[in-house]
Amino acid sequence: QMTSPAAGVVAPIVAGAVYALVGLIGSIVIDLATFVVAVWVVYWVNIPRPEQTAEGLATRGSAWREALGGLNYLWQRRTLFFTTIYISLVNFLLGGVMVLATPYLLARTGNNEALMGLILGILNLGMLVGAVIMSTWGGTRPRIHTIMIGVAVTGVLLAFAGSARTDLALGIVYAVLLIPIPFINAAAMSMMQAKVAPDIQGRVFAAMGQISMLLLPLSYLLVGPLADQVFEPAVGQAGWERVAALVGTGPGSGIGLMMLLAGISVTVVTLAVYALPVIRHMEANLPDYEPIAADSFKEEPVEETVLTASL
Repeated sequence: QMTSPAAGVVAPIVAGAVYALVGLIGSIVIDLATFVVAVWVVYWVNIPRPEQTAEGLATRGSAWREALGGLNYLWQRRTLFFTTIYISLVNFLLGGVMVLATPYLLARTGNNEALMGLILGILNLGMLVGAVIMSTWGGTRPRIHTIMIGVAVTGVLLAFAGSARTDLALGIVYAVLLIPIPFINAAAMSMMQAKVAPDIQGRVFAAMGQISMLLLPLSYLLVGPLADQVFEPAVGQAGWERVAALVGTGPGSGIGLMMLLAGISVTVVTLAVYALPVIRHMEANLPDYEPIAADSFKEEPVEETVLTASL
């Protein structure tokens, strides 16, 4: 959880220095070269294959069969499946408006690009701080409390980001906006690693990733037109006085209202989901996997087994 925000803090500094030395084309060439290095490293790293479990053998076969095996695993565990749908909705509400951070900060700061860059750097620094705290603390037990409370707090902070109008307020809110994200990600990943057998984690996590990101492209397609054609043009028009006290009347107020509404929606939806006992007790009800080797089972019957475990 520390690597991504650390890159967000260091990369702009390095990029500026590289751009000054070799220009745009040279910067792109160096950027592409780093991917070659990454692929080369992964190629030479020895990643041991985990022992096969009954669930892994049940979905073994073609790539299509194994992909469906990941989806089937989630579907057989309804609470886990619908939790993934909830995550998809949260990504829809958060992902789009976060893309608007650059035009929003430029509008709020009077097109001060240096200040905008500083605030975005502070944003990544806050996420790095959150990762350090999480690595020291470890989160709650059960971990579902860390996940749900973290998402709810993120929604509240996003609402405050939409209401911030001064440079100082923007700096403070953006400094803490992403602190809960490492809490959420680390707790969710560690919980799933304990619940899903290692030999099927790839296909299950891939299925979860696809579902959780399903609505994100739609969010990206919507936020631009909504900001340009609906919310920003509405600033100062009839009826705007109802929300002016919350988001202001200057440039960026329309996007601010979008962030405010998205943040409130995330918090309300999260609290509603968190209120369900099946969600709060999910970690206790969903058993940890048992590391049983494949040779403990007769292979031919297992090959045809359909997963039946459910909450």
